[in-house]
Amino acid sequence: LLHRVHIKEQMRAEIAKQVKEQVDSQIVEYIPVPLRQQAAEGKKQLEKVRASLHNSESRISNSNVDILNLDEALATVLTSEGTRSDYFPADLRSLLSYDNDATKKLVKDYGLVEAEESEMNIKRFLVHIGEQWAVGNVFSRLTYKGKPKV
Repeated sequence: LLHRVHIKEQMRAEIAKQVKEQVDSQIVEYIPVPLRQQAAEGKKQLEKVRASLHNSESRISNSNVDILNLDEALATVLTSEGTRSDYFPADLRSLLSYDNDATKKLVKDYGLVEAEESEMNIKRFLVHIGEQWAVGNVFSRLTYKGKPKV
């Protein structure tokens, strides 16, 4: 009799264990993404939206920069990671003083197609930060025989 009670208890324990394992493995299909995970994903999306808004505002500001005022500050545009590039220039004078390696690193930080010539990299960067109208004029107005007037 004692032996039967012990066997029944073991069977109940084993059944309870197996049921728990099955429920745990199948419940994931029926319960939505955990709240913490949703919050983390929402926070990441919010950070991306904030960075996008910041970049839009910066591009609008940069589109109003006077191309002939080389010392006017440029509004910072963030990289795709939401950070400021170490190579982001303070103003056009700084940008035009970059050597070829610096311009390559700058366009690379922003995920732009890298060119061999510094001038092309600067033009791509200017378009990226909102200076579209100036690209055609920047080197013709600001250079003398291919050298920046800085």
